Amino acid sequence: MIGLYCFCFYFLVLLSYGTFGQGFPPYTTSKPRVRCQLLRTSIDQLLSHTSDSIRDNGLDSIHVNNLTKTIERLRSGTAEVHGSEGTLTDLSTMRLQGEPRFNTNSTVGFHVTIDKLRIVYNNYDQQFDGVRQVGKMTIKVRVNALYVEVKSFSKLKGCGDEVLSVYPKRFARLIFEYEDKSAISFSMMGSRDWPWIKPSDVHEVIFPLVNDVVNKSINSALKRYKFCEHRPSSICT
Repeated sequence: MIGLYCFCFYFLVLLSYGTFGQGFPPYTTSKPRVRCQLLRTSIDQLLSHTSDSIRDNGLDSIHVNNLTKTIERLRSGTAEVHGSEGTLTDLSTMRLQGEPRFNTNSTVGFHVTIDKLRIVYNNYDQQFDGVRQVGKMTIKVRVNALYVEVKSFSKLKGCGDEVLSVYPKRFARLIFEYEDKSAISFSMMGSRDWPWIKPSDVHEVIFPLVNDVVNKSINSALKRYKFCEHRPSSICT
């Protein structure tokens, strides 16, 4: 019985030391592998939630008959768009600004701001940096045709420098992937309207902001991520 009392006494002493003293360190995720796993889990949950939100709000696909309504919902939003494993486009912090403009010759038009733009089509691969807050680009759509005009405007000089200008041509890839590559291409141009673009040319536009390709790309990047406190080799694999 005395032994049992002694055991209980020492157990209470040990418990109080761990509770009020420094005997038991608090739970931390000090191991880089654990942190990487938590990071992966958080990103998976974020992607899943974002994907559900896009699908539930009808933003994963746009039909011409409800194009105006859908763009109105997109207008005040912020989209993070990344290409498939570095072969498409890195379009960061794309913010839709201003009122969308529509007329009989326009499928969709709005201004965006671009921090970084990588364009890959056919054998052409070019990275553009610094097309920032005052850079303007208008997105329009036509079947198997693409016009790109990206301009960076200077508020001080009141003029614009043409970053890229490509006239209608069939491209393999640019900025957004779409399900039927033989049927839909994207046209991007400045603030001008072009009469050869008609809504009847487009049946559906797909914005795969979050899909399996993006998930695979992010997971692949995480495996290569040097998250391990500047150690020479990654243990996140």
